[in-house]
Amino acid sequence: MRNLFYHCKKALVEFKNKPGSHFFAVGTVALALVLAGSVFLVSQVLRYASDTWGNGAMVAIYLDQGTTPDRVDAIKSRISELEGIYAIKTITPDVARKRLVANLQRDASLISNVEPTFFPHSLEVVIRGDRNTVERTRRTLGKLKGIVAGISDIRGVHTWNRKIGYIIDIMLLIGLILLTLVLFASGYVIMSTTRLSIESRLDELKVIKFLGASPAFIQTPLLLTGMLQGLLGALVAFGVLFGLAHFTFPLITALVGNALVGTNTLVFFTPVQLLSGLGIATATGLIAGKLALSTIRV
Repeated sequence: MRNLFYHCKKALVEFKNKPGSHFFAVGTVALALVLAGSVFLVSQVLRYASDTWGNGAMVAIYLDQGTTPDRVDAIKSRISELEGIYAIKTITPDVARKRLVANLQRDASLISNVEPTFFPHSLEVVIRGDRNTVERTRRTLGKLKGIVAGISDIRGVHTWNRKIGYIIDIMLLIGLILLTLVLFASGYVIMSTTRLSIESRLDELKVIKFLGASPAFIQTPLLLTGMLQGLLGALVAFGVLFGLAHFTFPLITALVGNALVGTNTLVFFTPVQLLSGLGIATATGLIAGKLALSTIRV
């Protein structure tokens, strides 16, 4: 315990003796982690929004001509039993014609002579839930054609759960790539700083070794310095990210509303994510310190 306290004290003294190089390393690590962390934060906000309005699909179920109201009710009852069914809306031929007229706007005269009976009777089915539920229910609906009497065709109209899901997946992939690059860059900066520190104290370290100090006694303070650089860099990065989230999240909710974001609580990293980030940054500092020591023979 006394040795650990001594080594920690030596690591802090190293920071005090050459604050410029060490704080440069901490700042570089922090900046790199802020860039990667920002991508992860944005993906988390998107995930909250996805849970509220992004996870869903709309499926159009076209019915046979002359399907009776009782048969329509039976089909709706069968569909409503499926998981994730949020709403089922009946679209009569007259409603379908009015929609097309509204969409055509100036060109509505093109269908002025088309009778409402030309348009199919259909059901609009809205599915909501997590991505797996939406996909599973959408596939099940697609299999009803030919099984349930009265259904002539089934088509997916909107699958916004997949669209926003793909965006989140892409952002997470970008975040992971950035994080990997950041860890390599941070490790290189810490390794270079540790190497400079060793070179400046090389004569002193050789004397200590000559007097009988073990390699562990010599290396531990240097390794702790690298770990401290990674840890401080991560702490600064999380502080900056929290400040950014604190000031930008109210602006986002003011622009699009709490209902669209899905929460009125500040979106930030979970405690597990924070601890994992600190641990990874500290481990990066340790590995970088080890690599620096391996390049110089004391």
